[in-house]
Parts: sequence; structure tokens; C-alpha cells
Amino acid sequence: MTFVSLSVAWSIIYRDHSYFLTDLTGTQKIKTVALIGTHKSATYKTFILAAQSQQLNITEQLKAGVRVFDLRVRSIENVFAMHRNLVYLRMMCGDIVNQVIEFFKEYPFEFVIMFMQKEYVSEAYTITECEILENKYIKPLGNLFVQFWSVTDTTEKYRGKILWACGNRGYGKCVATLACEQQNQ
Repeated sequence: MTFVSLSVAWSIIYRDHSYFLTDLTGTQKIKTVALIGTHKSATYKTFILAAQSQQLNITEQLKAGVRVFDLRVRSIENVFAMHRNLVYLRMMCGDIVNQVIEFFKEYPFEFVIMFMQKEYVSEAYTITECEILENKYIKPLGNLFVQFWSVTDTTEKYRGKILWACGNRGYGKCVATLACEQQNQ
């Protein structure tokens, strides 16, 4: 009997959509693009099946054409830990950012939306979530991130960038807020 990993099976079954946004004209508005997103994007690494929503890791999701990531973050000791309710997903937000950075090295004309939501109770923190975002992610990585943007902006403006966004649970003062009506237009 032969077994193959999920990653190998994925590469055999699914087409590579790494260049999903590359061919779009730069004048196309973000709101006119049908972006693929995953729900609870970082849950692929948990052993608790009830908490798992994804099978593919972030890099595999990017290659499958996913460009909107639903990140459930918990502030712990002034960094963002990835969580699914009380379940720690054995990675930090920086791990996901690093996978996206590696992807951008090969596919620099793509962009990614990281849709952040506050998950579970913050613990042992001395600065606000906005300060964590600024100090741990935005300042060290320069112009990789865009905090405030609009769905009416053009795709050209954000190629090779990570666009931060949030919904109703936290971070509204430090990133673009997308109400459900905007997300579903």
C-alpha cells in the first residue's frame, strides 16, 4: 500500500493558481475582483479535529489561489498567537507572514488580505493590539504592509503587499475595517 501526503495529493489534483492576480490589469478595482478566501485559515496544524477548518498550509492555500486569510489572533506577551477559540494552533502570526513573504519572492505581482479577528482572551500583554501590530510586524518589515486601504483602490497599488483588515472584533483603530456588506459586494 502506498500513501501520499496531503500536499502531494493536492499538487496532483488541483491546478496551480499562484499567478491568480498577476494577469489582472492594474486599473482594476479590488471590489471588482472575486477573491478566494479561507475560513479560519491557520487551523490546518491542529490535532483537534473539531477546531480544524483547513487541510492545506498557508503556502498551499496561496498556490491554490487563496488571497484572503481569516486570521484568528490572540494577544499573548505582546505578540499575536494563532488561535481557534481557546485552542492554540501551534504558530504565531509571524509564521504566516513569513510564508507570504516567501510566496511574494516568487510571485511579486500578487497581494494578500489578512483579515484579523480577536480570538479568545488576551494574556500577559503590556501594549495595545495596535502597538503590537505596529512594533512586531509593520515597522520591522517596512512597506510590506498596508494598514488603511479601500475596496475601491486599484490592484496595481498593492502588488506584493499584505493588506490588513478587520471585521467587527477588534483592530478597527489600526487597520481597514470591512463591514459584512463590503465583504459580500
